[in-house]
Order: sequence, then C-alpha cells, then structure tokens
Amino acid sequence: MKTKTYILKPILQAVILAGISGVSIDSAQALPRVDAAVETGSVPVKVFPDHERDDVYWYIPISIDPWTRNSQYKSSLYENDTVLSFVFRGQASVNKEMLEEVAENIGVPVGKLVPISYERSENLICQNFYADNPQTKWIFPSSIGNYLEVLPISFRTTDPQVKEEVSYHFNHGGLGCTVGVKFKAVSTAYKLKFTANMNDIYKRFESAAHAQGLWWEVDLHALTEKLRREKIIEIEAYQDDTLPDSEFKTQLKAAWDEVVSQITANLFTRTLKLPDGPMAGRGKAWSLRSDYRYSEEQNHYVAILQSKSVSLKESLISVRMAIK
Repeated sequence: MKTKTYILKPILQAVILAGISGVSIDSAQALPRVDAAVETGSVPVKVFPDHERDDVYWYIPISIDPWTRNSQYKSSLYENDTVLSFVFRGQASVNKEMLEEVAENIGVPVGKLVPISYERSENLICQNFYADNPQTKWIFPSSIGNYLEVLPISFRTTDPQVKEEVSYHFNHGGLGCTVGVKFKAVSTAYKLKFTANMNDIYKRFESAAHAQGLWWEVDLHALTEKLRREKIIEIEAYQDDTLPDSEFKTQLKAAWDEVVSQITANLFTRTLKLPDGPMAGRGKAWSLRSDYRYSEEQNHYVAILQSKSVSLKESLISVRMAIK
C-alpha cells in the first residue's frame, strides 16, 4: 500500500505568521494544537503541543486562585456587625509542583511549558443567586486578563444572612465562581483520506482518451469526479463543524483540486506539442504516461490530505474567591 500525507499549506489561515525563530515563544506566531491533547497522567491540567515546534507545549490553568506571591496584591476582607466587603485579587495559575510533574510525564524541561494567553473572557458568575438582592453588590471585570495580570472582584453586602454565609466561604476554601475564556489556537479544519485503484483509473482514462490521445485539465476534473461518484475513488472526510460553511466549501474545493493533482502526477505527463484549435477554458494539455507500470501497490493508493485553521476556542475555568 502506498500512503502519502499532504498538509495543504496554502489553506492555512494567514493569522499564522511566518513561523518561530530562536528559542523565545511569541504567542502571535506560536499557537497550541487543541485537537491533539497530550496525556499528562493524573495531573488535572490541559496540555497541548505547539502547532509547529515539537519541544513546546501549552497549558491552561485549572483555576484562578488568591494572590500569594507577596502582600502587594493580597485579598482583603472587612466585616463588622452591619457590613461585609471583600476585595478579591487572584491570578490564573498552575502551581510549580503540577508543572514539574507534567514536564516529567511528557519528557520536557519545565521551561518548555507555556501558558495559553486569553483573547477575551465572558460570563463570569459568582453565586449569582445573590444578584437581585438590593443589599448585595458585585463588581466584576469585563475581562479576566492573562497570566501576569491580577483579577479583581469586589463584593459588598449589608444583608445579615448573606453576610454570614459568604464570610464562611471566604474563610473556608472560597466561594466558587466560573468564567468562560477564549483563546486563539490551531485545529484541523478538515482531513481527507483519498483511496484509489490507480490501475483501474489508468484504464478508464486510456479508454476515454481523445483522438489525439490528449487530456485537458477541465476533462481531468470531470472524469475524476465521475470516478468518485462510481466509488473507484473513495474519500473519507473529517471536518470541523464550527467552521463557516462558505469557508469549509472553499477548503474542500482546494482539497479536491489536490486529489486531481495527485492523479495527474501519477498517471500523466505534460504535452509540449499541442493540437490545432481553440484552447480557451480547457487548461493545460496532458498525455497518459507511456511508462506507467501496473502493480499491486498502485492497486491500493492512499493519500491523506489535511488542512489546519486558526480560530478562537472556548474553555471554562474556575475562580476560587478566598482569603488564601
């Protein structure tokens, strides 16, 4: 069986820039492959390989926890008989022990683990059943920021029942919140497995050749499509359903053009001497290879055609509103 894999570079969206140079990681150029999650053992951290570099891995923190590095951004809680106010300050993070375990499990230095930068966040929810209470106020940031930024959330209540309940949570593990985040990542837009019997295809082209023994590009496309309908050429397709329909159709057409290109390269040679007559709209002229050799290998020709795209992916992380 003859198997080839083709990554259709022209289809890769322009948002992926020229590539990665040097050892530093530039998030505008380097992106995670989110459809190729890495096994991390029992560590509860999502880890993805880089879309180009084999030695770089990206991770998403499991939660935003209270700031602990120093006292500069320490959370503060104030309460008396009538009021409770809490200013939470936290940062998205994975603790050092977790990162070291992940690095060991996948066999890379800790320095090759890179946090995924958020493009934006939305739907920050912290016990929203208090939202309609006129004695209770929340202030949420519109975006949670990234890994070097501090997330502030402010809470204040004069309701005695709410005050007692949230005070307990703030001091015993934290009030649970969630936030949706979106980040830029690479994923498979589509993947096609093209299987064909080249021997049969050669015979079909041979029997359908024009009087001059020539084929034009427009005819190659037409007969190849007919062979696909007759299942002499078979295609198994995977596609990303989140892609806009128009974009997917454009990519699928490009992939089909590549199928025709593979058949042409295997069975035909360019013809330099062209027949007389109009050529407009017919494309380049080709002739069947005279040196084509029938073989069992050509009887089971397989090619993998795939394209990657860049889009905003979604994830959900927790916010643990606590004193420490």
